[in-house]
Amino acid sequence: MAQKRNLLYLMLISLLCCFLVVGVAGCGISDEVSADQSLGPLETAFAAGGGEFAKWYLAGWGNLSQAELTIDELAVLGKEVCKGLGIEITGNTSQQTGNSTTILYTGIKGANQYEVLLQQLPTETYLIVNIDSSSGEGEMGKEENLLREVLLTYTAEPDISAMIKGYLPGKYTERKGKKILTKMIEGASGIVVERTIESGYMSFTGFTERVEKSVLVGVQKVNLQCALSYDEIQGKTLVLLATPLIFAEY
Repeated sequence: MAQKRNLLYLMLISLLCCFLVVGVAGCGISDEVSADQSLGPLETAFAAGGGEFAKWYLAGWGNLSQAELTIDELAVLGKEVCKGLGIEITGNTSQQTGNSTTILYTGIKGANQYEVLLQQLPTETYLIVNIDSSSGEGEMGKEENLLREVLLTYTAEPDISAMIKGYLPGKYTERKGKKILTKMIEGASGIVVERTIESGYMSFTGFTERVEKSVLVGVQKVNLQCALSYDEIQGKTLVLLATPLIFAEY
């Protein structure tokens, strides 16, 4: 059952977050960073790594408890979700393909951009919400709480993934990269579970009690992943940190 849920989780994250592509600028790193303990575990961990913040992302989804809905009912539900999130709708599309119906709303609120997606399959209907923002790390926790509240209105057990993107100047070395990624996981009071070091990128997964949910990777529970990747065009190192797993290309 756990393996099936994790597979479904990864499939949905792949579907709902393909729009997250790497971009934007930053700088700055110091060996010792004093993290703001008023921030959430992900934000504290990112600060511990010393990267300069660029954007944060939230991706939430859940299985709707309602019975099969018509396309008009899905559209009404999408508007209700947008209203609950307090966003201004900027566009909407609908599509019916075979046994699948999809409704998509886009919207904005301040520096936040939203996608609200309802996808009805033959046996299940999913509500998916994507948010990306440059409003600052401290705002992510507030929006995550609101997103969870809205999802719980319509779904029984919603899942929310969060990710922060930033940059470090220049190209990381393997030694420096290991130190940065370890600091990030330890910044969330976590432990490193697995290390992946390849030409062009480096990724660590970890586990912390400060994050409620986790996924199984093999037989290990993980709920943190951080990665470094050098951007040759910009001449900077991309830094990604997510819970439970990174859901963007790097």
